[in-house]
Amino acid sequence: MSLHAALGYSRHDPLAVTLVLRFPGTAREERWAFARDLLDEGMRATAGLSDVRIRCVDQEQLLVELCNRSGYVAMILDRGDVRGFLHDCDLLVPVGRESIRPRLDAFLATLLP
Repeated sequence: MSLHAALGYSRHDPLAVTLVLRFPGTAREERWAFARDLLDEGMRATAGLSDVRIRCVDQEQLLVELCNRSGYVAMILDRGDVRGFLHDCDLLVPVGRESIRPRLDAFLATLLP
């Protein structure tokens, strides 16, 4: 089965990337969120242990495997495209400069009187 996959990133959640899978001929869409670092690590070596696993197939291809109770999907992504995506993420929020403190403070304020 052929899927459409799109990577996404938001400076509002700087530690995560999203992978949206769209199933042709249907309105079905699956959204996965995982660590930006995991995607970056997977560009160099096998990364991930459970729901998301990423590894290089060769110099041009990256294998992304997703699994949960609903099923399993494996897809090949172009490493050049992923490299460009990670570069764009780095332009928005450089690696090491991700700050979740303002969001954490806002969340904690909703929990504490």
